[in-house]
Amino acid sequence: MHACILGLTDGPAETTTIDSRLDSGFPAIDAESTAYLDGAEVYHGTCANTIDTQTTDVWVDDETGISTEKVDGLREVACDFYADLDAGFVGVDSSDGEWLFDYLGARAGVWIDRAVLDLDAWASDLRDDDTAEAWHVGASDKTDPDNPRISIDYHADAHLSQTDGRETSQLGFRYSWNGTSVRGTAAASGYVAVFTTMATPTFAKWLREELLEYASLPDSDQTFLTETGSDEEFEVSAE
Repeated sequence: MHACILGLTDGPAETTTIDSRLDSGFPAIDAESTAYLDGAEVYHGTCANTIDTQTTDVWVDDETGISTEKVDGLREVACDFYADLDAGFVGVDSSDGEWLFDYLGARAGVWIDRAVLDLDAWASDLRDDDTAEAWHVGASDKTDPDNPRISIDYHADAHLSQTDGRETSQLGFRYSWNGTSVRGTAAASGYVAVFTTMATPTFAKWLREELLEYASLPDSDQTFLTETGSDEEFEVSAE
């Protein structure tokens, strides 16, 4: 399985090379690159850093009761990444890795922000593919502004046609790509996972060839709700 939160650049990168950085503590990057016959080159690997965190100290006293205090600190994190700065995207497999957007953006002379996905447009195109089907659809129907409805359907109850004329927030998909049956899930908030077994550079290539055209930078006031009611990435079982 491969998964990532997709980030996009706001313009052409001044440099598209991602070098390993393993001799200077944090931040650290262990990068590999794969070049394809069409001339494209994708980078993938592992990155690590320290990020801000906040914990709560608690004291219990029989006279003063329970007291708490917020304590700022640092936490060491590591995550996998996939990137093609020439194409304009960076993906990290955890929100703990979103610091990489700023790190690579500063070196490439661009701003990198979390993308949003137009799942309605993607599903519309998938409907023209005889091999494509949906196994999970989460969408909202705002035909009646006073009574918006949200529906979440799985397996036999999920169809690509359900995305027509609605705002799709979650899409479980299956279709044939380059002779491989690709099964996965995507969220309008920029999260995507592929359950099909494939090599890391192949997943990066799939992102570039299949998903990138449906990704864009968000409006400043754009938010997405998942089935849990939060704006965090949703997870759907591969079973």
